Amino acid sequence: MNRNQLIAIAFVGLLIAPGTAAAVVRGSPDLSVFTPDNSVSPGEQTTLNVQIQNTGDVDVGGNPSLVSQVTTARGVTASLDADGTPIEVETGQTAVGTIQDGQIQTAGFAITVPEGVEEGTYELEMEVDYSYTSQIAETTQSYQNREASKTYTVEVRVEDQARFRVINTSSNVLVGDEGTVTLDVRNIGSQPARDATVNLRSSTADIRFGESASASRFVGNWSAGETKSVEFEATATNSAATSSYSLTSSVQFEDTDGVPARSNNLSVGVTPKGEQSFSLSNVQSNLRVGEEGTVTGTITNNGPQVAQNAVVTVQTNSGTLSSQESEYALGTLRPNQSAEFEFTVDVSESADPGARQLTHTVEYQNGDSEDRTSKSLNSRVQINESRDRFSVSVNDSLEVPIGNSEVVAVNVTNNGEEPLTDVSAKAYVNDPLSLDDDEAFLGRLAPGETKTVRVSASVAGSAINKTYPMSMDFQYERPNGDTEISETYKVPVSAVEPEDSGLPITGIALGIVALLVIAGVVLYRRRQ
Repeated sequence: MNRNQLIAIAFVGLLIAPGTAAAVVRGSPDLSVFTPDNSVSPGEQTTLNVQIQNTGDVDVGGNPSLVSQVTTARGVTASLDADGTPIEVETGQTAVGTIQDGQIQTAGFAITVPEGVEEGTYELEMEVDYSYTSQIAETTQSYQNREASKTYTVEVRVEDQARFRVINTSSNVLVGDEGTVTLDVRNIGSQPARDATVNLRSSTADIRFGESASASRFVGNWSAGETKSVEFEATATNSAATSSYSLTSSVQFEDTDGVPARSNNLSVGVTPKGEQSFSLSNVQSNLRVGEEGTVTGTITNNGPQVAQNAVVTVQTNSGTLSSQESEYALGTLRPNQSAEFEFTVDVSESADPGARQLTHTVEYQNGDSEDRTSKSLNSRVQINESRDRFSVSVNDSLEVPIGNSEVVAVNVTNNGEEPLTDVSAKAYVNDPLSLDDDEAFLGRLAPGETKTVRVSASVAGSAINKTYPMSMDFQYERPNGDTEISETYKVPVSAVEPEDSGLPITGIALGIVALLVIAGVVLYRRRQ
């Protein structure tokens, strides 16, 4: 080979060399870590978020898609080590995933800062493991994969400032009702808080604050070590259970430098009490068509709260029944305490006998003096058939001699369950009977009481020996003030022959007249 051929081959080699170098892409991920918020407080349990950023390092460039592959960290995992510090790491190795060039991924670690930890900056070690492709040959598509493990220093700054803890929770919220949730919150930090606001949030539809899922209360300045009681008006829906619901509280405030701050979330448990309820028992009645009667029963407070100034109401649900009063005062009922009630009910003449349903509710005031009404309580009462308001009877048969008069006595009894007042009787007869006085006043008749009506009855001389009817009705006033007239009652009056006692009265009278005439004649003649 001569000198010119060697020069040509060398020249061709120089031309080929750049093409060969360009066929290989070489690089690696370049990871760095930082913590946007690394401030914690003694006694705090929180999540320390460490961000991992990849700024890929390209040694030999080329096809952009291949460059992306050699700068990508795959299967990234991270672990945090707090050895040598008072900080406790609760999270083990954390999977982060793939981090491409220019991307940032976050690894979260649960940490605990014990009470009493001194203020200052503490260094924790973070180990990041990953794999990547270091080199790719474009022409042969051959890959060189590697694994890497790097350790970084993560600084955590402990600052003692205003910190808060819920030390007690109480609630009087009932299922289906409103109530108060009270939080006792203490500033356990060493610094005061200014313009503090306590927030409370519910993540369930069963516990609400008015129409909202959250509520806030401004409490102002808050000294270190001070405990504040904060009240929230809450409602438990009818579908709420009597089990614990987890609510979340937090405190927003300004620190001593006027910088806005927010506490960690504080978990709060609230358990609604069972729904306030009442029961109805021992319902009895003596209702009857056309009469006034009573409905009695017992109301029991089943709890869980005291029912103040309780009254029970009644609805008759019928046009033929009416209660003289719509409510009956029960007074204050403690849980499991009972009280009896009584309603006076009028049953109209048009009512049909049979069963009726009455509806009762209990109206009361809760512990906050707010008016409440119970669910409806139903009772079943029986309407009995009508009966005669009065019964009439005689001790002996009523007999009046033909052509004579006699005082007849009729016994009148109040058959009802209610007293009657201003009772007056009126009697009616037809020929051959007549009455000298057809009315009598009885006054008040208690239930079951009997009084006697006396009237003077005459029998015409033309009457024959038989029994004739004497009718009688009564006007009276009921306890509800209504004046009514009873149906008509009949008693038998017998016309009997007069007893034979010698000469008839007419004959005796004529004889006396005749004797007087004779005596007058004799006396006249003697004087002549």
